[in-house]
This record gives sequence, C-alpha cells and structure tokens, in this order.
Amino acid sequence: MPDKCVLMERCGIKHPGWLKDEHPTVAEGVVTRKVCYSGIEDCCWQSNIVKVKNCGGYYVYELQRIKTNSSRRYCGNAGACKLYSFIKRRNVKL
Repeated sequence: MPDKCVLMERCGIKHPGWLKDEHPTVAEGVVTRKVCYSGIEDCCWQSNIVKVKNCGGYYVYELQRIKTNSSRRYCGNAGACKLYSFIKRRNVKL
C-alpha cells in the first residue's frame, strides 16, 4: 500500500486509500495506522484505521471492510499482480 498521497481517480477507483504514516520496521511489530482516501480538495477526505506488520520482505495488513457500493478502495501495488499469477497457475478460483 502506498504511504504517500494517491490522487483521486487512481488505482481504478474514485477515492483511493493510502497509508498516512510510514510502514513500520520489523522491530515495531504490529502497529495501528491511518488510511486516508483522497478527495477533491483534501488528500485525506475520509479515513479509517488498519493494522500493519513488517514481516521482513513484505507487509501484512489487517484491513477494515469497505462497503461494496462505496467509491473508496485500498490502493495496492504491482505485488498483487504476481500473487494473482500464482493463484491462476494453481487453478485456484478467486
């Protein structure tokens, strides 16, 4: 998840969500962080809280559910494409 403001209409959604503070270090363990959703005049138009853990080479997020009819979504990165490719090769249905 990005930890810098993501402009509206990016990540395939009107209001993309990004991590307001930096990702934790391994030593910090599980931390609570604010996710901001970009708006027209404010990079933190709305927000919610998530938990994040640094596992060395990757991060694990405990995300809050977002309503399916919402124009907000968490923004990810290219790592999701690799995960999807792995799942697809294993014939796992999403």
